[in-house]
Amino acid sequence: MSFKKLEVIVSTTIISIGSLLLSQTPTLEFMGQIVFSNPTGPQMCGLEAFAYMEQVFDGCSAATEGVCIGENTEYFENTDNMLMTMGGLTLDVDSFFCNEVPWGDHRTYLGGNIFLSLNGMDVLVLHDIVFTGDTDYLGSSFNGFGTAYIDEDLGDPILVDELNVTGSGRVDFWFTGTNAVVQGDCGFYDFIVTIEPVVCDQFDYEEDCVENTECFWDGMFCLPADPYLVCPTYQDPESCEADERCEWDVNVELCIVDEGDDLLMGDINMDGNVDVIDVVEMVDIILFSAPDDYQLLVGDLDGNSTIDVNDIVLLVGIILSP
Repeated sequence: MSFKKLEVIVSTTIISIGSLLLSQTPTLEFMGQIVFSNPTGPQMCGLEAFAYMEQVFDGCSAATEGVCIGENTEYFENTDNMLMTMGGLTLDVDSFFCNEVPWGDHRTYLGGNIFLSLNGMDVLVLHDIVFTGDTDYLGSSFNGFGTAYIDEDLGDPILVDELNVTGSGRVDFWFTGTNAVVQGDCGFYDFIVTIEPVVCDQFDYEEDCVENTECFWDGMFCLPADPYLVCPTYQDPESCEADERCEWDVNVELCIVDEGDDLLMGDINMDGNVDVIDVVEMVDIILFSAPDDYQLLVGDLDGNSTIDVNDIVLLVGIILSP
């Protein structure tokens, strides 16, 4: 097989794998009704209007709940009857301020839980919610973004694993609510809530990336805070040893993962696995760039101090070997 043909095969494979991974990003979407109550507290941005202090499970003969209208997980592949209930959140008074354009306000709710149930059984419980949103009085809408953490002891392990992409236990959710809200004992919004795992590559800017402890900025991209990715970024022993996940290898003058084992040979992209993605990375190094110290350390499989076509052949052999 010629090298050009191998390059085409590998490139086609990785494009297919990338598309598959993208299409399989777990996304849970719900449509229902949300209830706010206890309209006391800081005066809002209109005459005699007050912020609703709580987002409740039940209030004014209504409940905050929604039915799943779309999902993309193996766990819920063949069902559309999952129910979400949400409540127990309290307004963070200090976060409240008025918006002039559009006429409305900005607010943050804290605490509470989200329960996902199937056939009357809870399959996922989220806690420690931070839910920030903006109201538009004229448009009668409330839109926001929230974060929550998975209770691994109460959830189904299969679903927990699907949503816990970074290992942090955190998920993000987006909220869109519409409907006129009349000032009174309760406010009601029809809502759509979309729940997704934290995926670091959604952040295009360093300031957004570093706000998430599950992610780190490598100078160009936002990546999961996996030690296989983080440790090689440290350029000196002091910085390396300050991270308890890492250790400084004096033989190669590199910061590596402190796991008591040798480096995983062939793991070019440092994700802890040796697979076709590493082949593509190796092809890219040969064609377009020079390897850095870490890539040369794990990619020089034939020991000739360079990465070349022979290393690709050896790498493919590692992948295909039982």
